[in-house]
Amino acid sequence: MAEMDSPVEDNIDADEASSKSRAYRKGTRNGPATIQVLESEGSAYLEFLNRQRSKESEEELERFSVTLRGYRIIIGSAIRKLTLRIQDVQLEENISMKSSGRLSTRSNASSYATRKHAKAEAFKSLNQICEMETSLKKKQAELKLRQAITEKETSDIDAEMSLLNLKKEA
Repeated sequence: MAEMDSPVEDNIDADEASSKSRAYRKGTRNGPATIQVLESEGSAYLEFLNRQRSKESEEELERFSVTLRGYRIIIGSAIRKLTLRIQDVQLEENISMKSSGRLSTRSNASSYATRKHAKAEAFKSLNQICEMETSLKKKQAELKLRQAITEKETSDIDAEMSLLNLKKEA
């Protein structure tokens, strides 16, 4: 399995996590690049199918269009879940900072540091799990795309072989 680069470090606050998340969505990490590859390869395959103008290519075009939409939905959903989770952590952090003003100064510093560290660790673990899940879904989408392309190429070769056999018999 590929090494996971977590955007969360041991002593990170919610604002820094949010800015790293924004950088991730803008394409500075491998995930968005993978999405771009999926989009470009998927579009190229759809264009190829459109140019073929055969019954098989029309059927494959319809199947693949549905599959590609499904992948887009899965990836969009994963990105929305991560965004919502980051917002939840930021909200919890803001609430925690407001309520910490009620504690005594000495216990406040120790308690705040402990809570902050625990939340950062929990966020780091959750973020890694979400990244792994998103990565696996992207890999699954890529594999299905490759499989669809391979199946199409196989059917093209079979059709050409049938045509050659007919020509040879004639």
